[in-house]
Amino acid sequence: MPRLHIANTFFEDELAGVTCPYLQECMHSRKVFLQLQYLPFLYASPEDAVLVTQAPPSGFLENLGRQGIKCQERWHLVSEKPPTDLCVESWGHSRIVENWAKSAGLSYAMPPWELTREVNSKAFSFLHGTRLPYSQLLEDKEQLCQWIKSFDGPKVLKTCYGLSGRGHFHITLHNEKELAQACSFATLEWENKRPVLAEPWVKRVLDFSTQWHISTEGEIQYLGATLCENDSFGRYRATQVGPEPLVFGEHQFSLEQHKKKAGEVLASIAQRGFFGHAGIDAMIYEHAGDLALQPIVEINARKTMGYVALEIGRLHFHGRRLRMALTNADASSSSLLPLTLEQKNAPPLHFPKQLTLQMV
Repeated sequence: MPRLHIANTFFEDELAGVTCPYLQECMHSRKVFLQLQYLPFLYASPEDAVLVTQAPPSGFLENLGRQGIKCQERWHLVSEKPPTDLCVESWGHSRIVENWAKSAGLSYAMPPWELTREVNSKAFSFLHGTRLPYSQLLEDKEQLCQWIKSFDGPKVLKTCYGLSGRGHFHITLHNEKELAQACSFATLEWENKRPVLAEPWVKRVLDFSTQWHISTEGEIQYLGATLCENDSFGRYRATQVGPEPLVFGEHQFSLEQHKKKAGEVLASIAQRGFFGHAGIDAMIYEHAGDLALQPIVEINARKTMGYVALEIGRLHFHGRRLRMALTNADASSSSLLPLTLEQKNAPPLHFPKQLTLQMV
């Protein structure tokens, strides 16, 4: 059955319980969500369609074609009733999408919501992965103060549902002002009955991820691996994909170690009833004068930018080595996403970031 793709990139907000119950309002809740809603045009199959708040801007699809991405041109507006011959496939499993699909008379399969929330939590990744030295889940201010004093060096606090470096608090100065800010940051999580993940901020040598899919029958499919480029604060900047021996080089063995551990975790959650897309982050870092592998940094039980890059390579560039980057908007270069959206009875929306693609 053809699919209706929905890029519900407000997924982490829904996990944290800070969204409204209506799909159209959620898609409008942040400016960036309106730009990211067009991501499925980069990976949808020709028979599929994309759900959007408004039609793609003039020239958008033609621009993708000029970049070698011959995408389908079928979309439906969230404000209108779509054809019932489509099944819904979302960026991440969502009760908001589920309610919309039900009201539209469309089929939509998702695992139990509480299982989805559990698997996506950084607390789950912490409990099911290899832990960094001194890392800990913190439940209150006393634990936080003790942890900060327990070792020297830069540190980071992470919320359970932060995304791409958002939801991080870095501790570097260890003064009273910074401690008070760290407590305020953590208290917001504790008030919502969620722990805070506390880790040393290590010197990263390589960030990478693998992309997977679990069928409704529990079959695990490996989709590929990506190199991740992040800034000094862990925020996403770019993804590289291509033939793994070429992309990973001397770190191929670490990739294989990660894949083994990731497969074990995925088998465990599949057995509990989870299905769908998953991206699992890993890193190689410096420790005690040597290199060490952190095989499970974070589990994103949804589609990811790594998945998008892999699908672009598979569908349009026959596995060539590519670099997909998030950069400041520049009208002189071609973006894979719209840079401007016209609005009824309001000024146009201009997006500060663009998504670019280049051969490596």
